[in-house]
Formats: sequence, structure tokens, C-alpha cells
Amino acid sequence: MQTNRLSVGVLIVGCSTSLFSLIEIKISRPYKELKRGSHLLSGYEAQLIERYEIILKSVSIGVCLLGVGLVYWRLIG
Repeated sequence: MQTNRLSVGVLIVGCSTSLFSLIEIKISRPYKELKRGSHLLSGYEAQLIERYEIILKSVSIGVCLLGVGLVYWRLIG
């Protein structure tokens, strides 16, 4: 905001963080509901929980990698 302009990098980061947030919200809600009733799960529901956990962990790794990339870009670029 201090420069009064938008760069391509800022737009990419903004879109990336928005996408990560959207994925996290869409996946975490059904994941939490399945986890609450975890004592009554069928085999399919247990597989769904595992799939949701993988997706949520991937989002966490993606956010970390985005942060590392931004630091690298800022220091090197």
C-alpha cells in the first residue's frame, strides 16, 4: 500500500493464500464432523478421514513452502 501499486507477485500471493484458505475451510468442516463420530465409522468413512488429513497436511506444507519462497524471493530477488 505504501507504493500505491500492485505487482504480479502480490497478486499471486493473494490468490495463493485465498485458495489455501478456501481449501482448508471446505475440507476441515466435514473432517471435524467425521472425527466427532469417529467411534461409529464405517470403512469408507475411515478412508475419508485419512484422505481429509492428507489434504489438510498438504495445505499446511503448501503454506510453509509459500512462506519460504517469499522469504527467498525477498532476500535474493
